[in-house]
Amino acid sequence: MNNFLKISKKVLILQKDLEEQSDGDFNEYAQKITHKFYNQNEFDNEMEISALSIIVEAIRREEGYVAFPVQIIGALTLLNGNIAEMKTGEGKTITAIIALYLGYLKNHHQILFTQNQYLAKRDYEFSRPIFKRLNISSGLVEELDKKSNQKFSFKMKERQSMYDNPIVYTTNDVFGFDYLQSNLVSQSEEKLNLHFDWAIVDEIDSILLDDAQMPLIISGNPKAQSNLFNITNKFVSLLEPLIDYQTDNRKKTVWLTEQGVQKANKFFRVEKLFNKNNFELVKHIMLALQANVIMKIGDDYIVSGGEMKLLDSTTGRIMEGSLFESGLHQAIEAKEFVPLSKENRSMASVTYQNLFRMFKQLSGLTGTAYTNRKEFLEIYNLHVDRIPENIKSVRSDLKDHYTVSLSNKLELIMKRTTELIKAGRPVLLVTESIFTANIYSNFFWSKNISHNVLTGSQNANEAEIIKMAGKKSTLTIATIIAGRGTDIKIDKDVQEIGGLAVIATEHFSSKRIDNQVRGRAGRQGENGTTEFFVSLEDKIFEDFYVNRIERISNKKLLKLNFFQKEYIKHKIKQIQTKFEEDDYKNRFTSMEMDETLRVQREIIYHERDTIINQNELNHKQFVYLLKRYAKNIIDSENYDSTRFIFDFIDESYNIDDQINIDEKISDRFNYVQNLLAPYPKAFEEFVNQILLKSIDTEWVSHVDKMQQLRLLIDKRVTGQKNPLQEYQEDSQRLYKIFRNSVDKAILKNFMLSRLEIKNNLKVTFP
Repeated sequence: MNNFLKISKKVLILQKDLEEQSDGDFNEYAQKITHKFYNQNEFDNEMEISALSIIVEAIRREEGYVAFPVQIIGALTLLNGNIAEMKTGEGKTITAIIALYLGYLKNHHQILFTQNQYLAKRDYEFSRPIFKRLNISSGLVEELDKKSNQKFSFKMKERQSMYDNPIVYTTNDVFGFDYLQSNLVSQSEEKLNLHFDWAIVDEIDSILLDDAQMPLIISGNPKAQSNLFNITNKFVSLLEPLIDYQTDNRKKTVWLTEQGVQKANKFFRVEKLFNKNNFELVKHIMLALQANVIMKIGDDYIVSGGEMKLLDSTTGRIMEGSLFESGLHQAIEAKEFVPLSKENRSMASVTYQNLFRMFKQLSGLTGTAYTNRKEFLEIYNLHVDRIPENIKSVRSDLKDHYTVSLSNKLELIMKRTTELIKAGRPVLLVTESIFTANIYSNFFWSKNISHNVLTGSQNANEAEIIKMAGKKSTLTIATIIAGRGTDIKIDKDVQEIGGLAVIATEHFSSKRIDNQVRGRAGRQGENGTTEFFVSLEDKIFEDFYVNRIERISNKKLLKLNFFQKEYIKHKIKQIQTKFEEDDYKNRFTSMEMDETLRVQREIIYHERDTIINQNELNHKQFVYLLKRYAKNIIDSENYDSTRFIFDFIDESYNIDDQINIDEKISDRFNYVQNLLAPYPKAFEEFVNQILLKSIDTEWVSHVDKMQQLRLLIDKRVTGQKNPLQEYQEDSQRLYKIFRNSVDKAILKNFMLSRLEIKNNLKVTFP
């Protein structure tokens, strides 16, 4: 860090000299040096200092101010492949621009990931003139229009040109879905060449911790509708809480007790519920339990016009067209007695954990990563460097306020908020969820106190709200994630009377989130205060039952004494530590589970690429493989020979005929080869279609089974085995089944497909 500080001082001295140049002279000099450094193999310290002075001066000429030394230090931290922890308001956008320029000179292909589309577009448009001045192209990759009927392949050239820019701005979900979609195409010219060189992730803790386990899933190919949703829903409605099942609301899990398992055995007339033959039944019972016990109407979904619709957990908005995966959607529909929608298969999936671990270099920016530095190091091999503040913070973190009941806390918050607003202070009231945000909003409206509600819908209008939250006597109610990435601008007259007042309606499940809330106030040495209000009925105590807390709560005290307050304060720290440890274990286990599918996915994607890109096909080897597949199927499954011939060799087979299977395969091969001989490359195209069709069809089925297995393993608490070990064993078994299924599909598709050639080859698969 000291070395970076010395470098930043040298940079600012050089930059001062560049200020004297005319705009034209500077542009010519900057472009010349940029081109020279870019084309050199080595990049020493002197070159780095010179380059830094150029980008700092380019920023000054475009934006009118000189970068802070801490921003240069942050950029060097990113360049070294670490996480730069920079407090709110320290200028992470400028830090990223400096790092991206240095990365460009070192021949990195860089992608900067933001939390949402608005921030990606904002940062791209802010940085584009700076990079353009230095003759560096940059691109913005946005989400495909969901309302458009255009296929992914039609947009491929446009998206590829954006991704080919040396500097790219996008979001993690856009990139993730492009990665998955690109590996479902059947032509090499339809495939995106995505660059996994260097990723800089803004708000990296949000993406790689809070959303780490979130799978990106492409769905399609509707399944045959299961008839188990309604009957398992009826069974679950007969169960008694605590006796037949237990729950963990924080983890959103529910499981059968031994007594519940016995009831299931009796109800469904099976000897042993957790038997591999009852896989589908167990899955549907678990789905019904989750639908009835965990998923809440009004919080997770609504029913409107006889249809179940998802709600965004952070914004409370209806997610049109979105469905819960793995049958959960249909289980909730059965619970609400609405028509069951079609259940789709998972065609491809990847978690953020594994998506970002694919990059050669990974860096990140955030204001709150240090508390989770151990996890970042162990899972992502990322060090967290705390970047010093440009101006020392003078924010006051006031003592917590304690009450016994929620109603008392609500009155106390109302009183405190009113005092602050009357004094002219802007107040940011931070809640845990959209549900609690609406409670406070309704309460303030009932008192005729006007306010804005900000719930993180990721659009420009709400970003404007957070920027206006520093105006005099303004009240803004926000969820914990709302407005991240957008600074609250404090008016000068507000600064003189104490700055922004942040009121947190409760302590959250981790110290990191508490710190995010505190970081809203006191940016860049401004005044500001933060204070937390705690009741013994808060969610943090609901999720972590504490006997003594309940005893204090039962006394219905109007005030708590010093020792009770100290105990509660101590217990909150304990609970947060416990939550953080549990979350880390869950994320680590999730990563290890997903690692199995990652390895399988990379094998299949490599095989697909080989098929798509191969120029010549060894015909003799292909015939040999077909004959080997046939022999393996007969030998391993004791296939009835007549049934085997009908299924794989000849649909018009006469059972009185005597057929030599090897000869039949050779005859079919010769027939197809002769049929397609007049058409160059037609035979290779036919075989490629067969191989891709066989792999893709069976892979979709396999991915869907793996999703179902993951769901089942997560809920299989009553068993005695280690869930991770169980998952790995079952996934290996499923992978062997998948490989055998691919072999069968290749044989069947080659032997029984129908060919037609008009303008091009048309294959009708059996």
